[in-house]
Amino acid sequence: MLECVILSPQKLIAGDPDKVQSYVFEKMIWVVGPTIGSGLQFCHNYCLDRPYHAGIHRYFFYSVACTAIMFGIRKYRRDYYSYRDQVHQHYVLTHPEDFPAPEKKKIAEKWEPWVPIR
Repeated sequence: MLECVILSPQKLIAGDPDKVQSYVFEKMIWVVGPTIGSGLQFCHNYCLDRPYHAGIHRYFFYSVACTAIMFGIRKYRRDYYSYRDQVHQHYVLTHPEDFPAPEKKKIAEKWEPWVPIR
């Protein structure tokens, strides 16, 4: 039978220190950035009824620019969420009386009796 493990909020907020990002997440920017950049230039040429190879240097520029923008967004997002998590963790650790450990209950205790309404 599966055993339900209830952790205290202090342990939950601490997170897993050994967690690493997946390989796909780390390398995704190197694929998505150039794809979006080249797609933007392709759409630009298509909307202006120009051949797809016109302004070939812009494909490279847009690819590099979109990749750099995505790196900046990822860095900002990582910094923002790490700061937010630090603030939450500090609050939970300094105010343990506001976060008691949950009681272990069975599902039958949580559910209300079902009564059909007609």
